[in-house]
Amino acid sequence: MILLDSQRIDPPGQYLSTEDCGFTLSSLPVKQAQATPVVRPTPPREVPSRFSHKNKRKYRPRPKHVPDDKEYVQPTQDDVLTGRGGFTNQNRGNKRYREDLETQKELYRELGDTRDINGRLLKTNVAEAVILRVRENGGRFLDKDTKDGRWYIMSDVAAREKASQALRTNETPEERKAKRTRHLLKKRDQQKAQN
Repeated sequence: MILLDSQRIDPPGQYLSTEDCGFTLSSLPVKQAQATPVVRPTPPREVPSRFSHKNKRKYRPRPKHVPDDKEYVQPTQDDVLTGRGGFTNQNRGNKRYREDLETQKELYRELGDTRDINGRLLKTNVAEAVILRVRENGGRFLDKDTKDGRWYIMSDVAAREKASQALRTNETPEERKAKRTRHLLKKRDQQKAQN
C-alpha cells in the first residue's frame, strides 16, 4: 500500500528505507542545497512596571580599597572607626570627626558641581583637610576586618572616600525631609508623564 505524504503518519524517529520506497539515492537527481533561514522565537517583551523607568542605572558595587598588607592596631579614643552602632558613635575620635564634618559641609556644598574639574579638586581638598585634622589630633582611620574582627589602618583613598561621602550626606532632619519631598515630587512628575 502506498500512502501520500499528506496521509503518512510516521512516529517520530522512524523513517522508511530507500528499499521500501523502491528507489536508490544514486537514482535521484542532485539538487543544490538551499539554506533555510533559522527562525527563532522572539523573547517576550518585558512590560515596565510603574516603579521602573528607562534610565535606571544598574547597581555595580565599587571595589573596596583594602591595603594588600594590613597593619593591625588596637583602636584608641582618637581614632575614627568605621561601622555603625554605639561603639563607633561614642568614640571621641568619631565625635570630633563629625564636628569637623559639620564645619566643612557648608564650604563643600558651595564649591558646586563635581562635573567641573576645579569643583572636584576643591572638594577633594576639603575632604583631605578633614582627614588631616583627624591625623593632627593623633587619630587614624580604622576599619574592622570581617574575617577575624581586628582593626586595621585604612588606605588614604578609602579614608578620603569616607570623608567625601560624609560631607555629601544630609544629616539634619530638615535636610532629609526636603530631599524626600524633592524625590516624591520628581516621582509624581514622572508618573504623570508616563500616563
